[in-house]
Amino acid sequence: MNSALADRLLQRMKAGECLKVPHATASDLRGFCFARSKCHDNVNRWCHENPGHKPLRGWLVTSTLFDKHSVVDRGESALLDITPLDGPSYSYFLAHDGTEDEFEKLPNQVVAVDI
Repeated sequence: MNSALADRLLQRMKAGECLKVPHATASDLRGFCFARSKCHDNVNRWCHENPGHKPLRGWLVTSTLFDKHSVVDRGESALLDITPLDGPSYSYFLAHDGTEDEFEKLPNQVVAVDI
């Protein structure tokens, strides 16, 4: 059974709201030490060390699987995924459309059934 959240995320994905976010290169990171599977902590620390950059919460999108994820907003829509991922040099990301408190209460993973 699809939840309201799964339905909403799937609708937003189909509407083309997913963003193609580049993965950080070594030159982007400039020696920043990250931890695998700790995207929220990595982004919080990065933003603390880089004034003017902000955390952007949302969902890493893989087909109809949505995993909570955080990327860096460097301003003027320049997003960067600083947490290492295997695979291509970018992620598909769907920004959370609510508050930080609301995001914290959401499940870590959502599976949407496309019917």
